[in-house]
Amino acid sequence: LAGKTEFSSLKVHWKQRCLKRGRVSMTTILIEKNIMVPMRDGVKIATDIYRLEGVSPTPTLVVRTPYNKDQMLAHGDIFDILRAVQAGYTVVTQDVRGRYASEGTFNPHAQETADGLDAFAWAAAQPWSNGVLGTFGGSYLGGTQWLPARAQPPA
Repeated sequence: LAGKTEFSSLKVHWKQRCLKRGRVSMTTILIEKNIMVPMRDGVKIATDIYRLEGVSPTPTLVVRTPYNKDQMLAHGDIFDILRAVQAGYTVVTQDVRGRYASEGTFNPHAQETADGLDAFAWAAAQPWSNGVLGTFGGSYLGGTQWLPARAQPPA
């Protein structure tokens, strides 16, 4: 599971039972692993997408991390990705440039403005996104939000 190409475009269906108004229904969460998103200089950033199957475009939450995006699902005490998806959001997680499954060289904070702007534009343009973006996370993840936000991106 450690290779950069092993999960390329892998789609996982996660079926979950939900109790709604006294009825049990099945929710399918699609998980797309290691989609390689190109940045303006051609470097590709590893991206995971979590979304409900068969729904209209949704608001999208984006998080970019140097700490391994694959660990984010396991650490639901910080942010519960699956709960956000069940609430009607698409969640996009990325390993920043040069970290884990992403290409390039990691140079802390130096690339976060341009890469963040590219990631936000990419996410907002996807057919599963309604163009409304939010971000989440603290520590370095906060920097990946604030640095591109200075440029006032449209999404």
